[in-house]
Amino acid sequence: MDRKELSKVLSIVDNCSVDNKIIPIFGHISFRKDKIQAFNGVQGVSVPFQSGLEFTVKEDIFSKLINSFDSDIELEKSSDTITVKKGKSVTKISVVDNSSFISPFPNTRTGELVKLTELFINGIKKCITTLNKSNVKEAQNGITLKTSNGKISIFSTDGSRISKFETDVTTKVDIKVLLPEKFCKLLLSLYTDGIDNTMLINKDYVIVSTPDCEIFTSVNSNIKLYDFDSVLTKHSIDSTVYQEIPDEFRKAINRGFLLTNQEKNKPTKFTIDKNIVKLQVSSAIADMEEEIEFTTPFPSLEFKMDTGLLESSLKNIDELTFKQIDKGHILVGKSENYVMMLGSE
Repeated sequence: MDRKELSKVLSIVDNCSVDNKIIPIFGHISFRKDKIQAFNGVQGVSVPFQSGLEFTVKEDIFSKLINSFDSDIELEKSSDTITVKKGKSVTKISVVDNSSFISPFPNTRTGELVKLTELFINGIKKCITTLNKSNVKEAQNGITLKTSNGKISIFSTDGSRISKFETDVTTKVDIKVLLPEKFCKLLLSLYTDGIDNTMLINKDYVIVSTPDCEIFTSVNSNIKLYDFDSVLTKHSIDSTVYQEIPDEFRKAINRGFLLTNQEKNKPTKFTIDKNIVKLQVSSAIADMEEEIEFTTPFPSLEFKMDTGLLESSLKNIDELTFKQIDKGHILVGKSENYVMMLGSE
């Protein structure tokens, strides 16, 4: 058996295998004669691989063993073990029957089929940076896809920021679905530009097909998704006048982030007087104060924003502005097809 090809497949299914003490089978992979599958309760992956074997085995142990060899191997299946042979090396690993493997892979393929584009993938990359990491609110633990004016828009939030990206993927149906963070990361790792990659969406699941594999996630209809558009519209994001971000502003925020030792929840104080933006950052070991000149005036404002969120947000935007709202202040940034709103503390 081709050891390199098997290792390549195992590196893909590893993304869906998780160590779960309550449901141990989520840490297993299933050989299905012409494919290998994994499922972790949220998303699954199915990769073509001709083995002619049927068994389910613990993924981490099996993958480590296979990767320890540097050339082709032999696999022999008995009732309760899989034997890995290479020369005089013989290793037996316990396996279970495939009937024990949870396999909710969709058999029917009905729904809206769309072709993924490089612009769509760029949207996923940008919106994945503003996801909630605390796992507190389900509706914040993924990226929302929604039909807007016949095209799919991508949204995300971490409670402090909201991101929106308008893609060039067209559809004739109304779509509003949450893609889990791990599913999105797996999609990014598998996508290859210039090669057909499609996404099938219906009320029960989302399937992404690439030349190498298929990945899917179930649609949780019990999650009430945010109406991101209404929030952005409320603050007149589309009619806002933006300014190009000076390099010195980016450098100042980066210096402030470094001086806080990249700690979370360390604020930057903004004092804005016309076109002069004064920044102040303090930590246990350093204090920083800088003034940055913008091209045109802003409203006179004073507020604080999380330095770490500022630093990461600036990587995705080319222009910005500052606005006062009912409950504080916001920084609104944009780049091509993308808009982001960051709230003050």
